[in-house]
Amino acid sequence: MRFAVLGPLTITDDDGHAIRLPGVLPRGVLATLLLNANQPVSLDRLIDTLWGEYPPTSVAAALRNHVVRLRHALGDGAAERIQTGVTAYRIQVEPGELDADDFARLCAEGLRAVGEQRWAEASASLTGALELWRGEVLADLPVLIGVEPHLRKLRDDRLLAYEGRIEADLHLGRHRELGTEIRGLISANPLHEPFHRQLMLALYRSGRRAEALEAYRELRRTLIQELGAEPSAGIQELHQQILNVDPALDVQPASEQVDVPAAPGPKRESTSAPSADGGLGGVFRQLPADLSTFTGREKELQRLIDAATRPHEAAATVVVSAIEGMAGVGKTQLAVHAAHRLVQAGRFDDVQLYANLHGFDAERAPADPAVVLEAFLRQLGVPARRIPLMVEERAAMFRDRLYGRASLILLDNVADEEQVRDLIPADAQSLVLLTSRRTLAGLDGAELHLLDVFHEIEAIELLARIAGHERVAAEPDAAAEIVRACGFLPLAVSLAACRLRARPAWTLADLVTRLDGILTTGAVGGRSLSSVFELSYHSLPETIARAFRLLGTYPGHDFTADTLAVLLGTTVPEAESILEALLDEHLLQQRITARYEFHDLIAAFARQRGLRDESAEERDAAFERLMLWYAHAADNAVAAISPSADRAVLDPSDYSRTFDSRAEAMQWCEQELQNIFQCVAVAGRGGLPKLAWQVVAGLWAYFRVASAWDAWREGFSAGLMAAEASGDLTGQASMHVGLGSRCVHLGEYDQALYHLQRAHDLDVERGSAKGVAITLNNIGDVHSRLGNFEAALDYLTRARAINTEDALDCIIVLNIGESLGFLGRYEEAERSLREVEARFLAKDDQYLAASTYATLGRIYLQAGELAKAEVVFLQAIAIRTTIGYRPGVAAALVELGETYVRTGRRESGREAWERALIVFGELEDQAGMEQVRGRLEQVDSDPA
Repeated sequence: MRFAVLGPLTITDDDGHAIRLPGVLPRGVLATLLLNANQPVSLDRLIDTLWGEYPPTSVAAALRNHVVRLRHALGDGAAERIQTGVTAYRIQVEPGELDADDFARLCAEGLRAVGEQRWAEASASLTGALELWRGEVLADLPVLIGVEPHLRKLRDDRLLAYEGRIEADLHLGRHRELGTEIRGLISANPLHEPFHRQLMLALYRSGRRAEALEAYRELRRTLIQELGAEPSAGIQELHQQILNVDPALDVQPASEQVDVPAAPGPKRESTSAPSADGGLGGVFRQLPADLSTFTGREKELQRLIDAATRPHEAAATVVVSAIEGMAGVGKTQLAVHAAHRLVQAGRFDDVQLYANLHGFDAERAPADPAVVLEAFLRQLGVPARRIPLMVEERAAMFRDRLYGRASLILLDNVADEEQVRDLIPADAQSLVLLTSRRTLAGLDGAELHLLDVFHEIEAIELLARIAGHERVAAEPDAAAEIVRACGFLPLAVSLAACRLRARPAWTLADLVTRLDGILTTGAVGGRSLSSVFELSYHSLPETIARAFRLLGTYPGHDFTADTLAVLLGTTVPEAESILEALLDEHLLQQRITARYEFHDLIAAFARQRGLRDESAEERDAAFERLMLWYAHAADNAVAAISPSADRAVLDPSDYSRTFDSRAEAMQWCEQELQNIFQCVAVAGRGGLPKLAWQVVAGLWAYFRVASAWDAWREGFSAGLMAAEASGDLTGQASMHVGLGSRCVHLGEYDQALYHLQRAHDLDVERGSAKGVAITLNNIGDVHSRLGNFEAALDYLTRARAINTEDALDCIIVLNIGESLGFLGRYEEAERSLREVEARFLAKDDQYLAASTYATLGRIYLQAGELAKAEVVFLQAIAIRTTIGYRPGVAAALVELGETYVRTGRRESGREAWERALIVFGELEDQAGMEQVRGRLEQVDSDPA
């Protein structure tokens, strides 16, 4: 028998025939046992893996039942294969039966051969190891709780196998065959320097010296953009060898090899390394990258580490260390470096979370703890729809998620004590690192670390690490003068050093002459940060300088080439070129591909320049162009997400953002959401209230599908305020309809009726028949959900009589069909629903087509037409799976399972409910999980 986990879970018998396993949960049992092959796995651990915090009432019986089904599927000898102990299960796997064991053996043999320079053997063994992989580990199974360390080790070992095999092939002269493969690995692992080194060497040996040099430049750009760091010394040395056409780089016969590249070092634990095929390493390892240029701070670092590691008298006390100091003094770098040192030492290695709280952002309010908690809970695996609305409840859930886990939370740029009180876990295994420009002395239990500017020696060392040790050593007096002019402030020293590095023709004395006389205002010992910013700014061509100024007045947090193109009134390629130029000047940062942002100090400087050098008319015109572009883009997103929806009536725009797919529209909305909210707030109070609510109105489809309830409320409430302030009845009605729809999805029907009735009254006042039809339809939908089907039908009939729009008519007819069905008028209901089915499919509106199928299924189920119910439930599930509407998938699976059981197919019903239970569990829908557990317990206890 052969078991395979390096890809989808598969089993084959001795003749090579596949063995089909019944149900998701039995497969989960087998997967967990195989990841711990030949080792006992306790009942408690299996239960936790399969059901997490919400096991069924008769969980032991259910687990036994799944093991019985698994043994039955495995056939003869299964009892000896899956052994039962008093409190554990164990699977017996012989050598050669499990692909993961074979991979580990071949990988160890190959890496041993690399270390001993047996290149042919190394290549053969590691090639064999890598060929065992068929995709992501257990790719066909949902998340199994607690197995991530096993999966992460397999992914990291795969990465080492690739690295070692390529090293062997390079020594065997196979460099011409490697370029494409290594580029693919770099695409999946862009910060993994060994792959870049191997690509440079393979290209050089293939006679492609220019491409090898370009590979180095691309790596350097990536490291500077992502980490603010230079390539390692080994990579830089290889680059110099390639420039010098060093003969030592040529392939040498085995007898001539003298300086052999070191074998890949022993594997260290990695918390975030992605797999070679791009799989994610998890969402728990969020620390920003450590800087290779980190300098000094030995005493401060030791104090932080001592505070985090010394025994504490109060065993139940979380460790909180607050790093305080002025802007640019290096608080964040110290906190990040200390965090990495601790994690590398094996401490706080379960979870590391990071958040920038924007406590000192001139144009952005400090982060709301509720919003930060929402982000943390999402990152800890809590689905959006299960996150509580109240901050106290979110904080409690956050503490619960981290209980018993060695966790490190780094909260950067804290505004004050109140901002972080709810962000501190309660478990003694946790460490919280805070950075702030303001004292946090009022935070109970926090140990304060006051960070001052560098000593001169430290500042010069930082200058040398960035600009070059030889260069700085050649002009010690000028170096000292530069760091003194920077006030020994780390950020200022870094920026000055980067400028020096970008100008290899300059001497340090040249830089001194440009700094002298600029430091006239300032913060540090009479020195000003603006001197460094001014130096970079004044070297910009005017087109780029104007972009810098306009971006400074942009209210959002980050931006794209699209954003800048609209602000400048230029093309996207030109805007992208400008952004890359600003990135090269170290005036922008890039944390995410194609998205850019300012450091907050540079942002303040850019805003100051924008307000001073751009006229109010130019700034206002740029912002109006941006808001109109956002309105059109949001409307285009609605069309992609929900094709049946009406299009907004907007003023024309010279700029457009279109979407080729629903997924692309959803991603854009998610990435731009916070920027849009910032712009809407400015527009609402700055003379563009109509555009403020029009932009928000275009986001409703995203909010609905993403279950982004908090964002929905925040956005539409801001739009409502803007519309009310300007007396815009159309905007007010639109915002009330949106808020009412949100309440409907959350089951808050009283609030829904309030908003919808307000919208109805406003539409009557402004004489909008279409608006009245919309609100009557939505009110009818609420009554249907409340079980008031006669009242619902009355509202819906009135809505249809008034409406003249085809898109709205489809939705009204869908709701009418549902009410007719639940009133027992099945034939009329079916006619209505089949009518809109065809209309939705013609419009390619998958969301509403799936809703139609689910509604038909419920009516068929109520009418006893089970064969028809099965067909339409399967259609609903297929569409909802495709579009990613997981709550709908779970609901339809429950009803499909009920259909199967009522037709006597109990095993199929059980499988449908098990699938629904997994989805509800991932969504943390407690009510849905309880509903399904009850049905599973009933079918398990009834042997008929």
